[in-house]
Amino acid sequence: MGSLCIRSKKFNGETQMKKLRETISHIILEMDYFEKKEKEKREREEREREWIKYHDRDRAEAAIQEMRNTFEDPYTFQAGSWSNQFNVHEMFYRPEPDCEVRIRVYRMWDAILFDEIETSPSCEGKGYAREVIQIIKDIAKKNRVLIRLEARAFNQGKSPNDRMSSGKLKAWYERQGFKYDGSWMVYKW
Repeated sequence: MGSLCIRSKKFNGETQMKKLRETISHIILEMDYFEKKEKEKREREEREREWIKYHDRDRAEAAIQEMRNTFEDPYTFQAGSWSNQFNVHEMFYRPEPDCEVRIRVYRMWDAILFDEIETSPSCEGKGYAREVIQIIKDIAKKNRVLIRLEARAFNQGKSPNDRMSSGKLKAWYERQGFKYDGSWMVYKW
């Protein structure tokens, strides 16, 4: 009978230790859960602060208006579906006769969406597109607004050696200070 009591006490001690281990494990898991939630909250707040820093409807509109005043022959047309129309602004930079760089921008998500840039074939490779990009970056910085673009080559009707591929275009924009954020190329001043 005495050995039965010892076994019973040993069994109770093991059960209590098992329960203690489980309780400690649950506490640690809960702490990890709450730490994870707190970290997610801090990251979300940081994203919100960054959004506010770089996105503002009035600042984006002011930047586009400044571009329209800086470049030549600006005109505007509406695009989008009937429920989501927006103004697209197209303008030109003419650094020399018979040479032009066409630019197309619009406000999207309270930032500047740089939609297109195209240099006339006779003046490609002279750095005029780079000049335009720098002017637009300066205007965005002055107005404290983000520039977003998709580095996608178009109009590749010429030989492949004459036009940049989308990959080379992305690298070109990176050299201009843009960074890929997983979806878009962005310029943050």
